[in-house]
This record gives sequence, C-alpha cells and structure tokens, in this order.
Amino acid sequence: MSEESVIATKKDTFRKQWMNNNVPMEARNAFENYCYLKGHKELCVPLYKDTLKTPKPAVVLGSGSSLNTVLSILKDWKGAIFCSSSQVRVLMKHGCIPDYIGGIDPRYDAKEWDFEGKDKLFAKATYINAPSTPHEQTKLYKGRQLWFFIWDSSQAWYKQVFFGVFPWIKDYILPFTSSAAGLLAIAHSLNYAPLYLIGMDFAGDRIDDGRGNYKEGTLKRTYHGFETDDNHLWSWRGLVCAARISTAQRHGNRWHVYNCSKTSTLIDDFPYKDLRRMILHGKTKSVMHWTRNKMIRRMDRTLARFNTYIFEVHNGEQYGSKLHICETPQDLKTIFERVNTALQRRIEEHYKTPVEGRKKGFDPSKITLIDIPRKMEYYRKLHEEINEKN
Repeated sequence: MSEESVIATKKDTFRKQWMNNNVPMEARNAFENYCYLKGHKELCVPLYKDTLKTPKPAVVLGSGSSLNTVLSILKDWKGAIFCSSSQVRVLMKHGCIPDYIGGIDPRYDAKEWDFEGKDKLFAKATYINAPSTPHEQTKLYKGRQLWFFIWDSSQAWYKQVFFGVFPWIKDYILPFTSSAAGLLAIAHSLNYAPLYLIGMDFAGDRIDDGRGNYKEGTLKRTYHGFETDDNHLWSWRGLVCAARISTAQRHGNRWHVYNCSKTSTLIDDFPYKDLRRMILHGKTKSVMHWTRNKMIRRMDRTLARFNTYIFEVHNGEQYGSKLHICETPQDLKTIFERVNTALQRRIEEHYKTPVEGRKKGFDPSKITLIDIPRKMEYYRKLHEEINEKN
C-alpha cells in the first residue's frame, strides 16, 4: 500500500483534528466578527463583488521553499497575486504587495499585520475573509475586505449557523483543510485564469511561517521520491481536489493551472512553467500544451493514489462534482449504483407529481446517469498506470 493510500484511510483522523482543534476557535471568531460587523457595514462586502468579466492571470502562493526562487522579482509580476496572511510579511520585505490575502486559518498571529509599511498594504490589498477567521485580524486590517464562507457539508456548524447569521454572504469555498486549496478556490471563483502555483511544494524544506514546524511526526516519501509528512500529503490531496472540481466547472481550455516548482508533489498534476523566466521577460500568459481532459486525467490519477474519486453528474437542476473515498473497486461501483438510483428516483418522482406541483428549475432531460462500465474501466486503467509508476 502506497503512502498516499495510507493517508486516505486516515480521513476521519484529519476531520477529528479539525473539529477538536479549530471549530471551537471558529465559533469564538464568528461571534466576535458578527458583533463587530454590525457596527461596520462598510466592511460587509461579499466575495462575488470582485468577480472578473474577463479572466486575468494570477500567481497563487504557498509557503514552500520554491517561493524563494521568485521572491526577489515577484514585485515585477504583471498579473494578480494571491497569498495567505502568513506570507504577507515575507512579500512586503521584498517590496511586493499582494492583490488578495486569503484568510482561512482560525488561528491568530499578531505579527501578521504588525510590520513597517503596512499602510501601503492596506491601501492596495484586499483581505478575503471568512467569519470563522480571527476577529483580531478583521479588526486590525484597515484595508478593503471581502467575505466568504468556509463550507463542509458534513459539519452542522457550517450548515445550520453560518447561512442564518450572515445572510449577506453569498459565496462559499471548500478549503479541504488547506490554505493552498482555499486560495486556489478563491482565485477560481473570482474568474482569474490562468493560475500559476509557486511555493505549493508539500514536500522538502519550508519557509517558517511562525506557526509551527514542517517536519512533524514520521517522514514519508511520495512516489516522486519527495520527503514529506502526513499533514502535507493530506494538503497535497486537498489542493488537487480543489483544482479538479474547479477544472470540471470550466468549459473548453479556458481554465489553466500551472505548477511552477520542480520540487513540488504537483509536478505530475499540472504542466510546468518557469515563473521566474516569465517574470523576467514580462510575460503573464504562455502556450497551453495540455488539454483540459489531459489535466483532469492527471489529477484523477493522483487522487486515485489517495483512494479519492471525483466525478460529475447533472441532477436536473445543476451540474456538480461528487467526491468519495473508496478503498476497493467494489466500493466505488456501489457508490456509482447508489448515485444512479437516486437520480432515477428523482426522474420518477417528477413525472408522478402533477404539473402544477413540480419543482421549478428541475429538468429531468438534463440528468446524466453514470455509465458505470465505462467509469470502472477508466479507473482500472488509472490504477494500472499507478502500479507501473510504483
């Protein structure tokens, strides 16, 4: 069993860690942010207000050591820059002011907004915030703010509280317990494309972000030979999940994601681009050599290593992605059969209902049943490729 598939079996462990460590902080933050925002209506701007009509290129940053390769020249990048709050001090030290700062982590670090030149940051950068992030950061950030929800359908905290308490927030993202995945989802929701990922290594040495050590627990080796640990293997999976779902929502080849690190576990998931060279030559776009289908297949292959499967269906109302962790082919086949049964039931119930009582916006002709033999063959071939690479 590969390190990646072992990690998939620990999904409940990661979920419990998040619930035990972060949800109490999220609850406290949300109550404090609610009280504060009642008196500061000018800050209550939902994320979708910044959605671009025409896509523009952007760099999305992680804290991996590959970020060092472009730090000194990142200020010359002509596109947008997305980063997390933990990277702001490093960027500002090199004269680079990001366009968007993603607030996802519920933990608070007073140093993040305490540095020389922060007024320049407040004047340019937009802080993209969630009610569950630290109230202290919301209060201390004196620039423009946008708001979104962190969403996990399995958690009652998100479903039953957030939507009722903050009805003006219309956007939600699936962060997959990873700031990197959250930033990519935010950039996608604002219609930035192509996206260039740098510092998202999930392996090797890391920039110290002041919140803890990278090398925790037993070190693992990925199939690339990169050294990493459990948490970063899970974060790697999360980033690929976010990119896979975002890619499926785009049509044609308009949605491009590039990996810009040769030491990243993403090296097989996305086409590589030399970001340093692009910046030095003043370029923000490049020729896309991978088709959308090739990118989806590469991501599906990586996710299959984690026993994770994402597929799309139309339920008669909307086209969406479903994610499941299955340890055996039979488990996956059972999931497909269950989804098809539910879709068939929706069709039958629609035609049994009198016309005047039918659900508005529901069109049974749009429902797409899963071609189970074809899907099973697709994943069988992916696992053959995985075994060959191992």
